[in-house]
Amino acid sequence: MREATTIIKLFEREIVIPVKRGVRQGDTISPKLFTTTLQYAMKDLNWEQYGIWIDGKNITKLRFADDIVLCANNPEEAQKMLDDLDKASKAVGLEMNRKKTQYMKNVWCPAGVLKLEGRALEETLNDLQQRFKFNIKSLILRRNPHRSLSKLGRRLAMNLGQVLLLPSTQNRGATSLRSAVVRKA
Repeated sequence: MREATTIIKLFEREIVIPVKRGVRQGDTISPKLFTTTLQYAMKDLNWEQYGIWIDGKNITKLRFADDIVLCANNPEEAQKMLDDLDKASKAVGLEMNRKKTQYMKNVWCPAGVLKLEGRALEETLNDLQQRFKFNIKSLILRRNPHRSLSKLGRRLAMNLGQVLLLPSTQNRGATSLRSAVVRKA
């Protein structure tokens, strides 16, 4: 750990205390410090022009503990948001793990590769693509193609309903599914 100090001011007198050890992963205060620091880093990000519209609300990010999902309409927006988050994180001493940062996009999203620190990120399949890939494999392996097609149709219809495949018709266009999404795993 680098040499660090903290200053406590008691009345008019300042006391300088050297910090010999930081908060270790697993300490009970660690998640609270991380969440507070991350909240502070993200509070000034101006992303009102980005995001996707869902049920009349603009969604730019979803957070749970140390996982963050950025929602954007296209790869250019997602890249700008990722760069903003990376810069804001570094300003408060946090670093994004490039190896654990992935992105996913749906079939309506234009082609594009997202980068962090100039290096391409890994693209991951979304839930629908994963299920469709599995269903096609099961279709190929079955002997009765008519029965397999019927079963595949039922599975796809069920999956499509779960994933809400139908595009939104709001004023901002069909953005709820035409989105690039960045996810820190």
